[in-house]
Amino acid sequence: SDAIASLAGSWRGVDDARAHDLYREAFEVDPTDYYPLLNYVDGEIERTGSTGVLDILAPMASQAMARCRAHVDVGVNIPWSLSSLAKFHLLLGDPYAALEWYALAIRSANSPDAIPSLERTRAAATQIDGHGWCDRMLQMARIARFPEETATGEAGRTPTEGAPSIEGPVLIVAGSTDPRLAERIEGYRPLVAAAMAGFEGTVISGGTRQGVCGMVGEIAATGARARTIGYLPADLPANAEPDDRYDELRSTDGTGFSPLDPLQNWIDLIASGIDPSDVVVLGIGGGQIAATEYRIALALGARVGVVEGSGREASRLLADARWTDAPGLVPLPADPYTVRAFVANPPQSLGSVEREALARQLHEAYRGEIAATRSEDPAQRPWETLADDLKQSNLNQVDDIVGKLAEIGVDY
Repeated sequence: SDAIASLAGSWRGVDDARAHDLYREAFEVDPTDYYPLLNYVDGEIERTGSTGVLDILAPMASQAMARCRAHVDVGVNIPWSLSSLAKFHLLLGDPYAALEWYALAIRSANSPDAIPSLERTRAAATQIDGHGWCDRMLQMARIARFPEETATGEAGRTPTEGAPSIEGPVLIVAGSTDPRLAERIEGYRPLVAAAMAGFEGTVISGGTRQGVCGMVGEIAATGARARTIGYLPADLPANAEPDDRYDELRSTDGTGFSPLDPLQNWIDLIASGIDPSDVVVLGIGGGQIAATEYRIALALGARVGVVEGSGREASRLLADARWTDAPGLVPLPADPYTVRAFVANPPQSLGSVEREALARQLHEAYRGEIAATRSEDPAQRPWETLADDLKQSNLNQVDDIVGKLAEIGVDY
């Protein structure tokens, strides 16, 4: 099957009909080989504009998916085994699982060509639940991950019409909006307040008065420094109330709440020239949409702080071995000071010479304080022989002082 499928690939773009026949021949030789199977399905959907071929896919999908997952587990054919597993979930009616696997594929991609396209199945997009979500995510991710290698006119760069550019840095507050959990989520209000205190830039959230989104609107109304933007579906559910306390509410083309809302905020961010590394996400609990939001941000290279013990998708992410090694994922205790430090704007920059000089002065002051009582303390050593971790502690203290001065508008 591998040889026949490789031959089929060599005919792609030259004689697509021949390629299609060869993909079918390959999967008939080995129905568990996911590569020719998915390519044959794509070709049938592209040719007919119908998902009728999925009736063929379903009975043999479980074995092909098992082989695909085995490849994922041992790191074979990455990121294609990841994106293939995502494609199976999408075609078989589980778009949220598809988004999670596509996020892993995006994170693993080392070139724009390694991020898959759903172009061949767009002819039947309305017949595949969540196809638009995944398609938009992949197009946006290709531009976000590889801006210099991606044509600026490529589809997927569709920012909110008429909306101004977003100014960085950016804080995204995501998580639970379920009214049944309102009492529990209320306990996290001090964390949201701490995150927004002194933050200068743009704060993005869901834009309703429910859950963490409502907290953002309420805190913004008290005079927060940041500009707030809320994203809402054009067709808002009857039990959801838009929050007019936001500086701006942007509508997506979704029907009811869906991953289109966080996807659109990322499309707007990328179109505004915001680097994902300048985006911080604060996650508190949440359901399927929040799960997608956390993983998209991690896949693109943002920092994602998830509050430990906040439940549901936040807790599932922190326990997900596929993501625990992501450099941007940070478990956060439910402590306002820690959350504030995590989301704080970068302090005004100091030159390395000035920064070290101030750290030395702090260290000398500390040595003077403990000289009489703690002469054997390793922290009593002169700067030149001080352990690296203790030097770093003094440097961190300088950064914290500079950050606090910046928060109250003090220049130097």
